[in-house]
Amino acid sequence: MNATMQRISNAVTQASDARTPGNRSIGHRYGYQVIRTGDGTVQACYRGTVVAAFSPDFAKVVLTTRGWRTTTTKRVMNAALDGTRYEVCQRRFEWYVGRRDELGNWTEQPFEEGMTLDLAPGHCPDPRHE
Repeated sequence: MNATMQRISNAVTQASDARTPGNRSIGHRYGYQVIRTGDGTVQACYRGTVVAAFSPDFAKVVLTTRGWRTTTTKRVMNAALDGTRYEVCQRRFEWYVGRRDELGNWTEQPFEEGMTLDLAPGHCPDPRHE
């Protein structure tokens, strides 16, 4: 993970902390932002598109591309998902969402626009679940 993607991952973790007030915006110059909205949702954005939106309790995340299925969109999603057991990957131009279970077994499903992933406690970037 490069430095910019690491900053996105760190910003999602910081924004998940209930004590962190207001919006967290990083790398705006490059089109990257992590924002905590008024209702507590944490959004990882790239060029104005919300690519990962975590519920206020970090129990779920919604993934979207708005038609921008690019390598950079996928990288931002994976940076936001860092700390979870999920990863967005691609094979032969098709996107998939994979998950590694507690035993290390890998399962995947086709990526769908607007798909919601359930985050098990202890496997998400919210420090309250550690």
